[in-house]
Amino acid sequence: MQANDNGYLTTWFTAIGNYPSNSDVWWRFKDTTNVFNPSVTYANTSLSSGNAPKGHFIVDAFNQQRSLVSSVSGITNITTTVRPKTGTWFQGRVWYAGCDASQAATGDANSIHGPRIYTFLR
Repeated sequence: MQANDNGYLTTWFTAIGNYPSNSDVWWRFKDTTNVFNPSVTYANTSLSSGNAPKGHFIVDAFNQQRSLVSSVSGITNITTTVRPKTGTWFQGRVWYAGCDASQAATGDANSIHGPRIYTFLR
């Protein structure tokens, strides 16, 4: 489940008595009214043995050529010369921060402060 869970973790823990694993995909636990309800749906949901989906394409954070990696034509490139000023790592992940907004990224991104940099696995 995502970090911004909108109360799903609390709902899960209250209903099941433990925390979800990486293979538990939250939308599989919606009831017939399309509401997250693991207390009703847990027994009827087939659980997989693999991890939940975490993304598909790997792109360069500062030169995103999304048409190239996805084979979907018409998506403009997103490029910037702005680089992070600080970073940290933990448990095989690295985080970057401090990208100034002095140069807006080019392309059709929804960002006005350069590329959005989330976590990248090393």
